[in-house]
Amino acid sequence: MMAALLAKCAALCAALHSDCHVQKPANEAVQILFTALRLAGVDIAGWGSTHGRHPLVRWAACHRAHLRHILALALALFAERLCRYPPTDKDPKTPAAKAGGHLDRIAFAVAEAALPNALPEGDGPPDAASVLAWDEQETRRVRAASTATAAAADAAAEAAGEPKRKRRPSAAAPCLPMVLATVDLPAGLGTYPLTFDKKYFVYDDAGRLCGVASHRRWYYHEKLNGASPVKAMFTYYHERDNWPQVFRELRDACAIAAPAS
Repeated sequence: MMAALLAKCAALCAALHSDCHVQKPANEAVQILFTALRLAGVDIAGWGSTHGRHPLVRWAACHRAHLRHILALALALFAERLCRYPPTDKDPKTPAAKAGGHLDRIAFAVAEAALPNALPEGDGPPDAASVLAWDEQETRRVRAASTATAAAADAAAEAAGEPKRKRRPSAAAPCLPMVLATVDLPAGLGTYPLTFDKKYFVYDDAGRLCGVASHRRWYYHEKLNGASPVKAMFTYYHERDNWPQVFRELRDACAIAAPAS
């Protein structure tokens, strides 16, 4: 689970994540950045790529502003995790230190590396139409490369008298379509992908998808008010009744709206 877009400010966004989600998502953000940078055309050493066809990874690879956002959120999550789970004598390393030199290398690449497969920076972050057009073109490129690699492997196997390997036909296809929020976003972003059920989508008066509001609704219903057996899923600073105000308001609103039994 990558961190949710729960606020426009990265530090507040991290603070709104429960105790459970200030732990793994920071490392997952680092993995996303490695994968997205490689999709954008950067040759970078570090953790292996993962979930390369996930909408958030594809969106991150699309533009430098998107990469900068994921990096800022990763750093904020590491800092928030340190506040809630300070180092101990038994485990003196900070969460960010456990990532080795990856963060410095990623930060340099995000700031300085050429991104040949990404959209040009131009005058600002791309709009939804530009992101979707880029994604369609990139998907065709990945599919073509995957098909060419498979064909070469089959030809080599046939020449060697070996049977062809069975391959998944959808291996290079996107797992999910890219649905983009276009308002209620952090400064410097023109879009943000929504990767959950549309029943949690929030629209403004003009019918545009809202980023933060949709993520907050999803996070409340699926995480804070879900059925997970993990105790830390429902706590902040190790207390269950210490929810941030925005989620207490959602809980109260849902209780008022609930039909009488």
